[in-house]
Amino acid sequence: MSTSFLKLAGAELWHITPAENLPSIQKLGLLRPVSMATLAEVDVKELRLRQDAVKLNLDGPRARLPHQQALLAGKGQDFLDPGVTLEQWAMVLEKRIFLWPAGQGKTFKESLGVPAATIRLKSETLLRMYGPNMDLSPIVSGMARLNPARRGEWMYVPASDAEKFPKNRQRLGMVKGDDTVAEVSLRTDLSSASLSWALAAPLPTGPDPD
Repeated sequence: MSTSFLKLAGAELWHITPAENLPSIQKLGLLRPVSMATLAEVDVKELRLRQDAVKLNLDGPRARLPHQQALLAGKGQDFLDPGVTLEQWAMVLEKRIFLWPAGQGKTFKESLGVPAATIRLKSETLLRMYGPNMDLSPIVSGMARLNPARRGEWMYVPASDAEKFPKNRQRLGMVKGDDTVAEVSLRTDLSSASLSWALAAPLPTGPDPD
């Protein structure tokens, strides 16, 4: 399992976030939007499909949830499984922490519109700690611009079944070639203690250099 996962995901996974979130991350770890909403005593359904970034008070530190304009671009397009609404898909995303294979995520970073920080994590450590709650995806879940690829929860392949990932969409007759990993996601929060164990480099104290 470890060999297949590391071959696909690489040695490091990056989490890109507004730099202003670093104090809350240092105190609380990496939280899913649904967990942030709970701490802020806000109904997460009120946050889904947000046109603009939203700031939340997380029982002390504040956090900025980025806008979802790239997902909103899919409104009216046929790219979700039958019966799945854009609002329902947004809720799937609010329950995940998204990570990029090292070197990826530039477009997302630029789309934030504010100074950003990159948190570098060790893939193998994450796999050991969170393997049952970690998935691989061949597309960026929240990107629906232009001609978005068909998506549903079937596209998420558990890290424990990483060897099945390259041909997952082939088996469904959706693509002809093997897939590569566009993103990795966690279906659970990453506590501050676990984050310290998983860091591949010190937690940033400010924005990435230009």
